[in-house]
Amino acid sequence: MKTNLDFYPIDDRDFYFHSGFYNQAQNLVAHLKSYIGLNQNVVFTGHSMGAAVSSICTFLYGNNSRAFCFSTPACCSSNFSVKYQNQITSVINDGDLIPLLSTHALTVMLNRVQLLKAARNANEVQLEPKGSKLEESLPLLRRDINPSSKNLSIMQAEKNSLFVPGKILFVEKGKIREVNYHEIGELQANIVMGIQHFAENEMLDALK
Repeated sequence: MKTNLDFYPIDDRDFYFHSGFYNQAQNLVAHLKSYIGLNQNVVFTGHSMGAAVSSICTFLYGNNSRAFCFSTPACCSSNFSVKYQNQITSVINDGDLIPLLSTHALTVMLNRVQLLKAARNANEVQLEPKGSKLEESLPLLRRDINPSSKNLSIMQAEKNSLFVPGKILFVEKGKIREVNYHEIGELQANIVMGIQHFAENEMLDALK
């Protein structure tokens, strides 16, 4: 749990990383180097936190390594994600909340809600923990906000904003397609999950 909570970005050679995952990757690679050195071909793999650590391990171990990651959290800066597309593959399932757990992604999501509220009568956007109005509002949210959500993510991104690393494969209804790291929030914008997993009052306050 402490690894997940140490989320402040740490920089290394012009890249930024989730500090908790970075520290875990450092420890793992240090042990690995002591056993096999740097001249072996190594494949890292993991799920969720393990996926984030695996992706950073490819950076710390070097060019002889690759990573195959599943349900990868946002753990690296955008320039790292682009540069390491040939070494890191991140697989994300539709409806998976883990890739959205970053300050940047949550800010973008909340701003979408504000944009929707500005574009429509506020009484049409009543996100509630229970009841059908939430489900009825979700299609409106996706229809009105998604066309510009990628641009919203780009506009709000800072050099230390954290994203899903590498080549990103999105799995939806049995089909796989490659997506951009700025599109993750757009594809995963399920406010029902947000209310289930985050503080309900804070989410509702954003709509006031």
